[in-house]
This record gives sequence, structure tokens and C-alpha cells, in this order.
Amino acid sequence: MHDFLWAVLCMSVVRASWFAGCFILFLLVAAMIASHDWTDHANALNPAGHLPEPSAPGKVFHAFGHEPLYVPGEEPDVTAQNVIGSDDRVRITATDKYPWRAISWLGLYNEWGERSGHCSGTFISPDAILTAAHCLYDKDYGWTADIVVVPGKDGGTDPFGHVWAASWWVPDAWIDTGGHPAFDWGVIMLDNPSLGEATGWFTLAMLSTATLSLSDAFPAVVGYPGDKYPDATMWGSFQSAFATVGEAVLFYEIDTAPGMSGSAVWLANVDRPDHLGFIVGVHTLGLAEVTGANAGLRINEFLVADLNEGCRQMGCSFEFVIEEDATLPPPAPTPTHCHPNSLSPPSGRQPRRRLVWVDKRPEPPRDETQPGRDAPPYGDGPSQR
Repeated sequence: MHDFLWAVLCMSVVRASWFAGCFILFLLVAAMIASHDWTDHANALNPAGHLPEPSAPGKVFHAFGHEPLYVPGEEPDVTAQNVIGSDDRVRITATDKYPWRAISWLGLYNEWGERSGHCSGTFISPDAILTAAHCLYDKDYGWTADIVVVPGKDGGTDPFGHVWAASWWVPDAWIDTGGHPAFDWGVIMLDNPSLGEATGWFTLAMLSTATLSLSDAFPAVVGYPGDKYPDATMWGSFQSAFATVGEAVLFYEIDTAPGMSGSAVWLANVDRPDHLGFIVGVHTLGLAEVTGANAGLRINEFLVADLNEGCRQMGCSFEFVIEEDATLPPPAPTPTHCHPNSLSPPSGRQPRRRLVWVDKRPEPPRDETQPGRDAPPYGDGPSQR
């Protein structure tokens, strides 16, 4: 049904008709997603194998606790960028409905109580929010001092109120390399899970390259761009398939803008309920002017192991899904490296897959002296905050 609509509405010869069709289609799919029966997507609940060791312990920053004055709707002007062709982003107004209410506007404040910008984040458990590392730590200015979390924000309306984050974590490599884009992920912890329990959350998923390369995967990026009016409103878009699926990077022609950094890259095809709502990446790079596509870091063993280490230190928890070969025993965990030249999906017959649901709780402290893995190589590129 969605393929038919996409073909009818989006393959118009007239550019204006194409844009109008995609706009209507996104609204239609958005309504279907909001009305979908959001139940557990995995049937196999066997515990998965161990994750590889995190790259390094990482760094935790505890909020200054100033809790400066937060004014709903107050937002500086931002120039649009990273839009590919016509702007296909659509405003989401039902922000009090799931899944949109699990997407948060993140107000960033410096040590003097001044707001320095904003990012987007997504609840991955009642007390943990996924976002980009560059929202939490900047090589020139250091740590963000305070973060206000406002789920489902719609301009001057905050349907679930707001809370101040307790602490946040980024990988050591993000700091040590001066912000290398291969390590641009982070996690925020709330000291009270009640807000996340009210909004609900998404689930991280390590899916196979074959699954992510499906022609109807329907990746979506929804967050809070700084170039839209009214200010601090939720906007998003999707496309039928990823432009390129790499081992550690996902490329897509989905329009973004500063402020959407940290948004989840998630699957939105309601005809594939086993994958619907799974987070498969985190949006970090606006590369449209350079490559013709924007990019996010793929949810893989390397990234999840680091996030798990961050939650282990702060005391938060999250669950994730692993797609693995159902006919063979799980392989021994190995480091997941990324390289800009290894971006094509594997050829040949793909094995049958199954989903394994994993509930990660904080683990006992381990020996911090053991060495971590080498940093994966990845080409430099601009980041957006």
C-alpha cells in the first residue's frame, strides 16, 4: 500500500506535485505510526551474547545544577542548511501522542546559565536519552553545564513539562580526538524515571546490513530544527530506503538542520511491524552540501557497548535488539570497525535472521585498567549542533 502511494505521489514529473505528494504521504504515514499498536517487536527473548569491551571508560559529567530560567518558546534564529533539493520536512503537531512524545527538545546551557543552543534526543528507556556527543561536549568550550529535557515540545507548549538532566556521558575518544565524527554519540541520564515512563521510549536495534538495505526500510529522522517557525517545533521526514548502508555509517537524503543533531534514525514502515520504531542510527552529520546526503552513526556493537558503559557508570539502563543468524550459533564478539571505503552491503545469499531482545542493566564495576580497542578510522566532516 505504501509503495503504491509512494509511486503515485512522489514520482510526478512536476516538481511541485512531487513535493505536495511527499508531504501528504508523510502526514499519512505519521498518522498511521501514531495509531499503530506499539507492542514488543521481538518474539525471541533469548539473552544475546556478550558485547565487545567498550572503546574506553568514557567520561561522565554531572550537571551544574543551576537550573537556570527556562522559558518555553524562546529560541534564537538559525539559518537553514543540509536540505537536499526541496524541503520535505513536515511538522508534527500531535506531540503528546506516542511515538512523538518520546522525542525530546534538549536545551543546552553554559556554566553562566546562558542557553548556548539546543539539540534533539530520544528516550531509549525511562531514564536514558540517546543524543550526539557534540551536544554534550565541545572541544573549544568543554562540557555543556546544564540540560533541560522537554519531551514532545511544541513551540511554547510543553505537554509533559520539563526536567533537568542529572548527568551525561561521551566516549573518551570523542574528547581525546577533539571531536572525531566517528565517536559522536552520547547518553543522558535522568535521576527520576517518571517522565520517561509517561512518554514511553524507543528501542535500539543492531540490524543486519541486509535488513537495513531493504528498499522499503523507510528510515525517518524527526527532531527539532532551528530553522523552522514556530520556534522549537517538531519536524521530520523519511525516505523509502537508505542511500548507503555502511558498517558504522548510514547515509540518507532526509532533510535536516542544526538542532536536529542527536535525533534518532529509526524505521517507520508500518507494514514491517517487526522493525517498526527500532532506532538504527543517531543523526550527527549534515553533509548534504558535500556529498548530497546527510549521515548518522549506525547502531552497532561498538556504539552499544559504549552506551552501555556510560549507563553502567551513571546508573541508567536500556534495552536493545540484536538481529542474528537463526541457523548458526552466535559468532564470537569482535570489534566493529568503520572505514569510508567499506560502505556496500555484502553480496550473495543472506542467512535467515531472528531478533533477540536484550535487557541491559548496570553491570558490576569491572577492571578499568584493561586496555580498550583502537579507534576506528573515519573521514573528517562537519557536525551540527
